[in-house]
Amino acid sequence: MPTIHARLRNSRRTVTSLVAVPALVLGLLACLGILFVGGHSVASQPSMPAFIDHEDTEAMEWVRSETPADAEFVVLGDAAEWFPQQTNRTILVGPWGVEWKTPQAYQRQKDSYITLSECDTARCLTDNLQSQPRQPDYLYIPKGEYTVRGQTITQIDKMRLSLERSDRYRIVHENDGVLIVRTVRTN
Repeated sequence: MPTIHARLRNSRRTVTSLVAVPALVLGLLACLGILFVGGHSVASQPSMPAFIDHEDTEAMEWVRSETPADAEFVVLGDAAEWFPQQTNRTILVGPWGVEWKTPQAYQRQKDSYITLSECDTARCLTDNLQSQPRQPDYLYIPKGEYTVRGQTITQIDKMRLSLERSDRYRIVHENDGVLIVRTVRTN
């Protein structure tokens, strides 16, 4: 009798092992598959810059010390992601944080952000800002190469020249990489 009992006990372990091990392996593979798919979908999206350069840092320090604490900005390019944290100022256009509201609100903000970030003239900025519910006090405009949702854009001197000629904007700070522009309210 003890021999039969021992065999049955071993038999249960064998059955349990035959069920548990494959179930564990399948569960592990499912988890790895989810992680792979999740990582793949994130990796396939244009990325945000992992850094801001010296010109961005200097311009953001200027914003923090020389503009009112309640000043509102539109920031062109991917430096917008860093701007609120670095300056303690509000940005009016950008997809960050809006994704928690509705898909439509997120898409609207993302589209506005991309469209404004791709502007190369003051006229383009004015036309696109008019569709925004709130108007900024300042614009943060990168010079030269910058990214918009990970895609490289080159801002040529055409933007600076058009801002100088415009009665709607005043350049209040500039370095080698950034223009800070105050908007002029018109009636």
